[in-house]
Amino acid sequence: MERSRTRQLRSRPLRKWRNNIDELSEKTGVSLEEVCRYAGFAYNGKETAIYKKLPRKRSAFIGVGMAFGMPLDVINSWIVDIAGKRKLYAKDISEDLVWIYLIEANAKECEKTGLASAGAVEADGRRNYFSLYEKCQSVAYATWKELWDELTMDPEDTADVEIQLENVDYDDDFEGLKTFIIDHMDSFKVAYAKPRKMLDDYVELILSAFREGGKEGMLGLTDLRGWLDDSMINYLAGDSEMINVIDKKSHRKTVKIKYVPKSRSVHISMCLALGMCRGEIDRYLEMMGFAPIDTEEGQEAVLAEALDEWEAKEQLPAALKNDLKRETADDTSSKSALTGEKKRRAAEEMLMLRQELAEEYEKRGIRFPYLKIQKDEN
Repeated sequence: MERSRTRQLRSRPLRKWRNNIDELSEKTGVSLEEVCRYAGFAYNGKETAIYKKLPRKRSAFIGVGMAFGMPLDVINSWIVDIAGKRKLYAKDISEDLVWIYLIEANAKECEKTGLASAGAVEADGRRNYFSLYEKCQSVAYATWKELWDELTMDPEDTADVEIQLENVDYDDDFEGLKTFIIDHMDSFKVAYAKPRKMLDDYVELILSAFREGGKEGMLGLTDLRGWLDDSMINYLAGDSEMINVIDKKSHRKTVKIKYVPKSRSVHISMCLALGMCRGEIDRYLEMMGFAPIDTEEGQEAVLAEALDEWEAKEQLPAALKNDLKRETADDTSSKSALTGEKKRRAAEEMLMLRQELAEEYEKRGIRFPYLKIQKDEN
């Protein structure tokens, strides 16, 4: 029964995806075969993998969108709402910035000519912006690497960077893009800093609660090993203000990009490991460019219900989180209502959230995807 329901849930995004392709094909006159030739997808004369099943990679959604001449907001809506992945982020110079630049250039040309990209390429050999990604990315990376050692002075908000990127015109030597990278280098150095800061705040809230409750040895992130997965600790280590910049061993700047998990479920799992409830997780997901938890249907609706029940039942974590809200708002006029002992218990309850949810799922006969339980081999 559960397998049948899972298959039905998985088919809904696929139907939505196919409907988008069918509607755009009818509207633009561009066939699925032309889309495949434009984006380099295999087509056997009858069907293609990108139509038969939901694509796994964001680049597939980008390729289809660019073939139809779609603007950034449409392609991002597919990536977030249909694929369940992170939307393209202008401060992510490792990949997303170049895609946004090429999508915008492609959409401008299509709007000017009134032709979809794939149809225009088929008709008169017009520029295929999708195929320019690797060439454009190499130019962007070289520019970024050259400027990497300059000091961070004045990073801008992501929305401001995106708006200014819209106004960068395409040129064959990518001079406009290179100039844009130079002008906004400070912003690229702090990519994903805000959601990382939110995670760091919860880590410090929990550690402080333990220390005030008598556990003096809880000094840092590694002391949460066992509650947090090793991969989470690796991700959270280092300077959150410059997430992609500081090497955690040498404390020097490096051109290596710190891996940011692409899986939405991994980010939800990190939030649960730190005791976040639904509203808090939704806020974090929004900062990361993901859709909020689905409360209407599917596996996430079960999670939303379980989280709401846990939040209503456990009063101490809510009180402890109020301390964090006061700190964030810089409100020093009132003191915490919790004693040191109650703070420690609140922190323990937050860290046990994933385990409690896993047990509740097991009672319902549902797989819990946010915690890997190690089983004894005896």
